Amino acid sequence: MAFVIKSWHASNKADEKGRYVSIEGRQAGIIPWFLALVGIDPTVRMNVFAEKFTFEVGSLSGMTRRIIPLSKISSTFYGYSKPWKAALILCAFGMLLGYSMEDGWGGLFFLLFFGGGIAYYWLNKVLTLAVVEDSSYSNLVEFKRSIIENQSIEEVQAEKVVVIINELVDRRLSVFQKQQALEYGLGKNCPNCQEVIQVDAGYCEICGAKAS
Repeated sequence: MAFVIKSWHASNKADEKGRYVSIEGRQAGIIPWFLALVGIDPTVRMNVFAEKFTFEVGSLSGMTRRIIPLSKISSTFYGYSKPWKAALILCAFGMLLGYSMEDGWGGLFFLLFFGGGIAYYWLNKVLTLAVVEDSSYSNLVEFKRSIIENQSIEEVQAEKVVVIINELVDRRLSVFQKQQALEYGLGKNCPNCQEVIQVDAGYCEICGAKAS
């Protein structure tokens, strides 16, 4: 099921709640939009913090939230699809009606179905964004253009989200690996800058200080 986008935030700097990425979507249609107005909104939320990723899916029957440490994320991906087959059928049907009717109705039906096919193709582009855990579980969500909220997200914004998540994951893994090195006696702190260096290193590669 593709959700329409309610809000989208992605930045290299965290917001006031500590989120680098914050994406929220709702189910498409007038009824879900009305339910959102009264606070009963079937939604999906993706949030990325400095140390964790949260994925929340809500419906009228309940809510599920996954909280994953960034060190447990293995990959991210994005992509998009367009309903070209359905759009082609609508356009072809409009052309068929247009040629089969000799009066003015033929031109009207041609414009109606041909234009409808083009509009359907343009409005129903689906953007996919996913975060994959070490267990191979994919936190995947599909978004499409929101007419009511006037929100449209393209591949450039999705790529930015993926880049931000990957950078945060790499940063967190680096911290985790350094902690592991200290814990298992494979590393030590530089006496000058406190950076973790190899236990047998003669100097710190960061500040150049001599290791004790």
